[in-house]
Amino acid sequence: MITSTPREALPAAPAPPPPPPAAPTPAPASAASFTPSASSAVATTAQRRALVVVRRLRWALPLAILAFVAAHQIWEERVLAGAGASVRMASALVVYGLAGPLVTFWTLDWIARALARQAETEARVRVGERYLASITSGSADAILSLDLGGIVRSWNRGAAEMLGFTADEIVGQPAVRVLPERLQPGGGLGRVRDRLEHAGFVRGVQARCRHKDGHTVPVDMTQTRLWDDDGRPAGTSLVLRDMTTRIAAERAILELNRVLEARVQDRTEQLAAATDELAAKNIALEEANADMSRLDQLKDDFVALVSHELRAPLTNINASVELMEAGAIDDRLRAKLAIVGQEASRLTRLVKGVLDISRMQAGRFALNVAPTNAADLVALALRRLPAGDRVRVHVAIAPAAPPVQADPDRAAEALGNLIENAAKYSAPGSAIDIEVHALGVSDGATIVAFAVTDRGAGIPQDEQARIFDRFHRVERDDARETYGHGLGLHIARAVAEAHGGGIVVTSRPGEGSTFVLRLPAASDATGHGSGAGR
Repeated sequence: MITSTPREALPAAPAPPPPPPAAPTPAPASAASFTPSASSAVATTAQRRALVVVRRLRWALPLAILAFVAAHQIWEERVLAGAGASVRMASALVVYGLAGPLVTFWTLDWIARALARQAETEARVRVGERYLASITSGSADAILSLDLGGIVRSWNRGAAEMLGFTADEIVGQPAVRVLPERLQPGGGLGRVRDRLEHAGFVRGVQARCRHKDGHTVPVDMTQTRLWDDDGRPAGTSLVLRDMTTRIAAERAILELNRVLEARVQDRTEQLAAATDELAAKNIALEEANADMSRLDQLKDDFVALVSHELRAPLTNINASVELMEAGAIDDRLRAKLAIVGQEASRLTRLVKGVLDISRMQAGRFALNVAPTNAADLVALALRRLPAGDRVRVHVAIAPAAPPVQADPDRAAEALGNLIENAAKYSAPGSAIDIEVHALGVSDGATIVAFAVTDRGAGIPQDEQARIFDRFHRVERDDARETYGHGLGLHIARAVAEAHGGGIVVTSRPGEGSTFVLRLPAASDATGHGSGAGR
């Protein structure tokens, strides 16, 4: 029988004293055995039972026959005492000629069946033994058995392939020849023997075996105590599994982990350096933003100051020009005064625009909203169109267009800026279309659209998102020929958004542009009451 011994048990420990015959010590259930002990036990039990019955029949059968003959003789003397010889003979023939053969037949038949069962049991045992022997001998793991003296008694093919020794070379040799004590790690085989004595088996022991050519083979060892039929220790079995490949793989994994840890460390250091650099750049950016904020504030303060300082002189200039025009006699002088008045008006509008932007940024842009008729709003906006602009304006207001909830002056200013912008970039004599209609419900409110369409050069796609920025003008060949400072569209959008609306633009170069001012209808507008600060 072969039992797996933990990786440190080679020389078997001295066998413990055999238990009393009346109560033999059974082999532990957990101790794996590679010999057909269970099958042998079945066969042995059947043989013992058969022998016990035969021994009993050897004495019981003659005694039973004797008792039967005596009982028959007594019965004849009492019952057939007056009967004739023929009756007595017939009775003897029935008893001895029939009952005796039947008893003999039954006895021999029982013995034959017992022998047949025994033969069948022995056949099964032999098949099981051959099957277990083939498993043991063909196993890829090394399986060997030791007697109580630590001598190798069996050696399978796996052991021969793993350690290089053939069965003829190692069977009968001490186990220390392949499992020398000096090669074993801490504790040696003594610790394995102690555990084996206590539990009957040990597994998972890391041991080292000596190959025939002298090199060391690391193995995972399982050792199990073997027991004979009487429950007495008969030796141990060893199962050895070669750990060379596994150990090499573990070392490769450890090396890979070391390399990965080094890479992670390098990457961590790089990230730390990048983080420090980014933090420094963030600090520099925050400082630059703070400087920009200060510059913006200075600029806003300067613009506001200059605008206020310019507003009063410009008002005086405009009034003086009007008075001089009224009293001028010379036509050339009147023409020159008209030019002065136009330029002063332009400067006045610029100052007003800058002041409006400053108010918007400061949150002091006030709206006095009220229901306003769309036609009145268009009329107010058209008054802003400078005299002398040689364009044709077509107005189409849908009959169903509702009033808008807006500040008339501010809304007219926004629409007028769109009309003025269209006239500015249109050729002399070209038409500008103004259409007013309801767009329907958007987010629960009715929207009224004021569409201003020109037939100018159009706006490139990449410029359309920037035309509403402050002081931005589209770069084109005639940009210097069109007056303006890039504030009109910015103010128009701010006014529209302050009313809860907005402005959208569609344009194709060479075909013109359409600006749509969207304002809430009077019946649906909320949150823009008279005097609401924006």
